[in-house]
Amino acid sequence: MLRVMMNCSRILPWEKVVKKVEDFLLRMQYSGYDKKFRYEVVASALNAYRVRKEANKSGERPMHRPKGWNNEERTKEKIRKKKNCYTKLRSQLQREYQQEIRNLGFNIKVVEKAGNTLKRMLQRLDPFKLENCGKSVYNGGKKDLVVDIE
Repeated sequence: MLRVMMNCSRILPWEKVVKKVEDFLLRMQYSGYDKKFRYEVVASALNAYRVRKEANKSGERPMHRPKGWNNEERTKEKIRKKKNCYTKLRSQLQREYQQEIRNLGFNIKVVEKAGNTLKRMLQRLDPFKLENCGKSVYNGGKKDLVVDIE
């Protein structure tokens, strides 16, 4: 929604922008989103658009920033966010998890450590991939598959 509003020219009358937003809302409705969610999306997009417009007026950030705008600071911020993504002061997160596990009656040790995330270990390219049944399958370049049953 915000992208639709940002892609409309600033010299375009507001009524035309509203028309584009309404068209997008209809597409969301046809896709099955309920009225409450669509309302929240519009409210959030309008608020974000207003904030960006104010930041542009104050000179804090351009509405459509060029590629190299504030590049060094943005790169440093990106690196800082990656390093401090889940860290809390003096292992507070570790202690919270440890306490919750004890409250559940389990004796599991929690260790703060960098490495592969749980998501990465569980994530698969195709979660619904069927295992090979061992039977030979021939496609023959056509749409249907032929399976040899012995």
